[in-house]
Amino acid sequence: MAPIREPRVVLVGVPLHRLSRNHQLPCLALLVLISSILAAALQERVLYVPGFRYTGWLAFLTSFTYMALAMVERVVERDLLRRGSFAEYVKLSFLTMGGMYFTNFSLHYLSYSLRVVFKSSKLVPVMLLGVVYLKKRYTVAQYAAVGLLTAGVVVFTLGDAKGRAFFNPVGIAFIVAGSLSDAMAANYEEKVFFSRMGCSASEVVLYSSALGSVWALLAEAFTGELLPALRHSWDHLEAVPLMLFASVFGYIAQSGVLLLIKHFGATAAEIVKSCRKVTTILISFMVYGKPWNGYHVAGTLLFVNSVAVERFNSGASKRFATLLFSMAGLVALRLVFGGVGPSTFSVVIDAGSAGTRVNVFRFDAWNLKLLDINGAAQVFVEEEPGVGDLNSSALALQLSRLLGVAMATVPMGQRQVTPLALRATRALEDLNNQQVDDLLDQMKSHIAAAGFKDAGIQPMGGSEEAIAEWTSVNMLMGCFQPGLRGVHSPVAIVDLGGATVQIAYYLHDRQASEAKRKHLDGYISRIKLPFGSGPVHIYRHSYGGYGLYSAKVRSYKEIEQAGFGLKRHPCLPSGISASLRVQRRAVVAEGAMNRFSCATLIDYILHKELPCMKDGQAAGPPKMGNCSFAGAWMGPGPGPQKVVLASYFYDRMRDVGMVSNYSQTIRAAVFAEQADRACSVTGSGLNTNSAPPKSMLEFPGLSMERLRWLCFDLTFQARLLQALGMAESQELLVVKKIQYHSLNFEASWALGVAIGQLNK
Repeated sequence: MAPIREPRVVLVGVPLHRLSRNHQLPCLALLVLISSILAAALQERVLYVPGFRYTGWLAFLTSFTYMALAMVERVVERDLLRRGSFAEYVKLSFLTMGGMYFTNFSLHYLSYSLRVVFKSSKLVPVMLLGVVYLKKRYTVAQYAAVGLLTAGVVVFTLGDAKGRAFFNPVGIAFIVAGSLSDAMAANYEEKVFFSRMGCSASEVVLYSSALGSVWALLAEAFTGELLPALRHSWDHLEAVPLMLFASVFGYIAQSGVLLLIKHFGATAAEIVKSCRKVTTILISFMVYGKPWNGYHVAGTLLFVNSVAVERFNSGASKRFATLLFSMAGLVALRLVFGGVGPSTFSVVIDAGSAGTRVNVFRFDAWNLKLLDINGAAQVFVEEEPGVGDLNSSALALQLSRLLGVAMATVPMGQRQVTPLALRATRALEDLNNQQVDDLLDQMKSHIAAAGFKDAGIQPMGGSEEAIAEWTSVNMLMGCFQPGLRGVHSPVAIVDLGGATVQIAYYLHDRQASEAKRKHLDGYISRIKLPFGSGPVHIYRHSYGGYGLYSAKVRSYKEIEQAGFGLKRHPCLPSGISASLRVQRRAVVAEGAMNRFSCATLIDYILHKELPCMKDGQAAGPPKMGNCSFAGAWMGPGPGPQKVVLASYFYDRMRDVGMVSNYSQTIRAAVFAEQADRACSVTGSGLNTNSAPPKSMLEFPGLSMERLRWLCFDLTFQARLLQALGMAESQELLVVKKIQYHSLNFEASWALGVAIGQLNK
């Protein structure tokens, strides 16, 4: 009797059949795990290339690479005979390409980790089709493993929805369609190609991928995605090798899975793939800095339990499987029913030009979701004046009081791990370098004694402030989401402070690429969104010296210059004098109210510099988009993005009674209308002893100082918005605070800095 010949098990040239039968499965499973993890890590990295959303193009390149590698493998093995029928391969290619295409398309709505987890539920339809289509029978333990696996998918899905505060069922519909296609393909391969026709794994991959790449290319052409995808790959060449290498490792994993199906059955293959997906998720969270929560951990442990039950049923390592099942089950139950995880804090001190503010935020340590602090959104305390106007002893007292607020909020046991960041914006601009260094050293010594984790005590540039402000506002308005888009319905931010004007808005990738080609990328930043949502490009610019207080100083200087032709200030009420501190000295101007001359003076201040100046010289007409003022390029503009106005915009609209809530939508024309009203009402003059009755009735509750400058402030804001291209009919959202999960947070850059510190 002839000896029974062992079947050949070869994976990309590795002869696994030379190993004993007991060692073939673990070695093959290990190769599948390693290659799958590398493929998934590289593929997810592709999603973080700016502007990438071409999942169909990714499916095409993957299928094409599979086809090329399978052809090389068959040539090397000298196995060119096709055993499967062409008609059957057409059917299989529709299933395999459908699984890949739908699964990739779900990334438009789901995070990569949730997509990976949900695909693991494919074991359920695989077993169901195995019973119906292949007439298989499964044990109670195998059904229990599937039940635990399904529970893990559900719990992990809840964790992703909870942690991101975003969940789109459309993505689930696509991932379900992809999982069903994959499940049908796995059973079809086992019954038709491996059991009945005796095809090799490389043959199945070659013909199914060749036909699948044709279907993917046709789908790309039909949807109109092909040319934009090609342009994106041309602009971002780094994406192409990432996709190709991901496909190479994916091919190794796919070939290994087919060998598992052929020699060990579809169910064994799916269990190995489930283990691979759990490991992939773990690495994805660690490599790309994603926040975990209790549901994520519980879902992963349920996956582990499903593997433990399967191993117990196989008769191997029963003690280990029992221990693993018991421990994982207890931890999973504790996390699911134990509520949110522990909290963590972040402290940010804003040393501004007009005052110093301490901000304390509390986050869920699992998912970094913002939490309340004793029922309040955050701890916010402000003291005046700014640190630049304080002597050594006064600075020590101010910092001591503000640090006392932070120490009273953060428990002593958490201070060493709580980051404290101090950022000085324009508070130090009037000091020389030695004075700045001395002041920073003094602040460092006071803060070090408080026992917090040092997150930097340093000046803050205007661009950094604009980015942090944009991050804060978009975070609070729920604009960040998982999936390819990263940011959903972003808003533009214009913040008018005492010394600067900050503007920032989202840019499409093609706009950022065009700006780079036009050598205007100095206005563009590529930033990483909070909590693993991916990177985006934003336009940001800081108009230094054009804040509300700085504009008043500029107006005084212009009046002093004979060339302007004015002896008195046209924006101040007639018959009064007003003084300002300029570089630690007082300057005085006499009022001579004329609202038309006031608007002319402010326009001259805004547009004194030539449009889009560069190095003091006119750069000619804008190369892309428009110029705004102060010689700055405005960029292509926010377009349909909603514009949010913060800081002094809100304060003055509140002064004139146009806003009654923490946030309110008004037309841009309201600023000009209220400027005319303020200039008319206060034009008759104010004095230090009394105010005209009309002013008191029109603007009740305002101080004498506020009434004096009301005409200037509102006129400046109206002309500023006009210079930034805001149409009179445009709807603008004026904010002081933004409601986030029933909590009202300050609309300031401090939250953006706090989030950045926790993400490190």
